[in-house]
Amino acid sequence: ILLGGRITHWKGQHLLLKALAKMQNQNFYCIIAGDDQGRKDYLDYLKHLADKLHLSSRVCFHGKVLDMPALMSVSSVIVSAAIEPEAFGRISVEGQAMGKIVVASDIGGSLDTITDGINGKLFAANNSQDLANALDWALNLSDAQRKKIVDAGFENIKNNFTKEIMCDKTIAVYKELV
Repeated sequence: ILLGGRITHWKGQHLLLKALAKMQNQNFYCIIAGDDQGRKDYLDYLKHLADKLHLSSRVCFHGKVLDMPALMSVSSVIVSAAIEPEAFGRISVEGQAMGKIVVASDIGGSLDTITDGINGKLFAANNSQDLANALDWALNLSDAQRKKIVDAGFENIKNNFTKEIMCDKTIAVYKELV
């Protein structure tokens, strides 16, 4: 399980830790990767919370990442646990492009990039039990179910998020404004 993104409260790292402790499937290792950008108190809180929830042996705080695709490649599930809406939520699209199961909160940009149960899984924002259920769902998928979701994720990227499509849409907006 990978949550990649800067270490800040609204990204929901604390929510992920609480969810991990509630999961039925305890066969996981979780990487929380991202720069704390000076938020040492919050990072210390997260490490203390992991200890308190008896997760220290199954959670790694990686710090600043220079090669996020490498971390994604060794992960099965990519998590976006934002507790406040993100404008786009790039990690969900990147996870789909890498052929991973994406679990994301049901707010903000994730609603534009994830179709629940089709190309990923949405959970109720700021709800650790619902996130735990979504992670259990993701880890318990059969190979056939996983392939179907990964294929739908690739199709979503191909149809909506290529560089060409995004540039064409941006230029269309500029033309409309002119």
